[in-house]
Amino acid sequence: MSHNITAGGYPTVSPYLTVNGAGHTLVFLEKLLGATARLVHRDDHARVLHAEVVIGDSLVMLADAQPGWPAREGHIHVYVPDVDAAYHRALELGADSVQAPVKKDDPDRRAGVRDSGGTTWWLATPQEDPAPVDLRPFIRTVMDFPRPGIGFKDITPLLADAAAFSACVDQLADAVSPESYDRIAGIESRGFLFGAALALRTGKPFIPLRKPGKLPWACRRVEYALEYGTDALEIHEDSCGPGDRVLLLDDLLATGGTVKAAARLVHELGASVTAALFVIELGFLPGRKALEKDGVAVHSLLAYNGEES
Repeated sequence: MSHNITAGGYPTVSPYLTVNGAGHTLVFLEKLLGATARLVHRDDHARVLHAEVVIGDSLVMLADAQPGWPAREGHIHVYVPDVDAAYHRALELGADSVQAPVKKDDPDRRAGVRDSGGTTWWLATPQEDPAPVDLRPFIRTVMDFPRPGIGFKDITPLLADAAAFSACVDQLADAVSPESYDRIAGIESRGFLFGAALALRTGKPFIPLRKPGKLPWACRRVEYALEYGTDALEIHEDSCGPGDRVLLLDDLLATGGTVKAAARLVHELGASVTAALFVIELGFLPGRKALEKDGVAVHSLLAYNGEES
């Protein structure tokens, strides 16, 4: 039987930890881990029969072995601030060594001790979450493309680095809670790259929003204005409907016209838009204000407030 006690949760397995001598185990935990007991049940001889033991934010149900309810070998993993100090303190309290603190090839410096009740306690230090990967070095600015005066944000270096691309998808998943949407709609064409990857990561259906004439099934179409002329987006009519919550996703937010058209398509099919999510936002252009004016929340991983590279 094995339990995992983390900084913020209950043991992942088990109603009870059954030991020989629950009272001794209780004292051991109080002195070693600062555990506190609640709802302690004793017999007429003050022997601990069972107890709820709180270790940090976690709960262990402790029971004393009885006829028909034998002790079982248990392995419990706990986080402690100092593995060496906890290990040596456990030995002072009468525990047997299972594994001395490891100093090499083990970032947790894990150690193991077995108490008098037969339970093995694995001691480790919690690891800090690594700093998020900085995606900015993987975005290349190409000047005067596609026309003079434009600083084009090129995402191909990001796509070419598997670790950076994976980190980008992780950050997209963290930017908007997957619990808040049911489907992901990616906007042609670079929105497909990130939208499909995010859909795979979060287990959500993916909806492609395409330029006219690209989708083979019955479509809904919305036209939108460009600086010179108009363009349009299409969506399959069966891709979403009433009650669906849709996350819009594209690689870059500029003026917001295409994304506003995407939101209109989703709304016309009866679904709602949770938010619009982007890898890159050009903060010096009015895209965010335009979307927020229409009630669409905007999230982005990288914001550029000028033509900086």
